[in-house]
Amino acid sequence: MNKYTIRKIATGFARHLILTEPHVFKKGIVIAYDSRLYSYEFAVETAEVLLYHDIPVYLFSKLTPTPILSFAVRHLQTVGGL
Repeated sequence: MNKYTIRKIATGFARHLILTEPHVFKKGIVIAYDSRLYSYEFAVETAEVLLYHDIPVYLFSKLTPTPILSFAVRHLQTVGGL
């Protein structure tokens, strides 16, 4: 896995969201990361790609467990989370 692969995946994800979720431009996506190697860097790369496609992003500022990400998606009423 590297930043170029992440960019390709994030671009495909952004295009999919644009086609299938009309509210994505208002609601956005929550992105969290964990302690795995390059998790933070990959989260930032993904956020940059989504922002390039005008999709709002909520990126956690510290390591975040999955249940907190799930709570954030519901609390912020976003389209989804990564």
